[in-house]
Amino acid sequence: AASVLQLLLPLLIIALAFDAFAGERERGTLRQALSLGVPPDRFALGKAVGLAAALGLLVVPATLLGAAALVLTSLDAGLSPSIGRFFFMAMGYGLYLASFVLVSLAVSAKVRSARSALVVLLAFWVFNGLLAPRLAASAAEVLAPTPTAAAFWADVQKDLSGGTDGHSPVDRNKALVEETLRKYGVSDLKDLPVSFAGISLQAGE
Repeated sequence: AASVLQLLLPLLIIALAFDAFAGERERGTLRQALSLGVPPDRFALGKAVGLAAALGLLVVPATLLGAAALVLTSLDAGLSPSIGRFFFMAMGYGLYLASFVLVSLAVSAKVRSARSALVVLLAFWVFNGLLAPRLAASAAEVLAPTPTAAAFWADVQKDLSGGTDGHSPVDRNKALVEETLRKYGVSDLKDLPVSFAGISLQAGE
């Protein structure tokens, strides 16, 4: 569902909007429409509303079905669905798709031919949906590199040997033994009514 919203729907928007102005300019109907006295900003708004309405016929029913499926799944799992989080997620995707509508219409209005508009918008789609996430991940890896598995476990062992709470493992185990014996009022681990191994494992965790 996320891939559809992030990749396929923007591609559908581009397919519907790339010739919104450029195509009419090539056919000679754009000048005729503007000559009727329609303000350019209102004309552009009408294009945006028409495109949004066409997308709404597809997106709104699918969104409602998806939301119903999520709610039913949450109820079956004993979870309470978060209406607030769903609302903000829907708003976020709405703004994301609206930005594609605006960019597509702006490019179609600025570029002379519909073919050029399609090429520019497809290049933007490829960069936004495919290249930018990879570049961002690579930049994050350079700025904050993830340690290798060997280095990670070496650091873990170093911390454990030095004592994560400031005490060595030997001192910590000795203190745990004394505390456990005092708690159960016995003088030897053999006399404990519980397993000291379990207590030690819990303390280690």
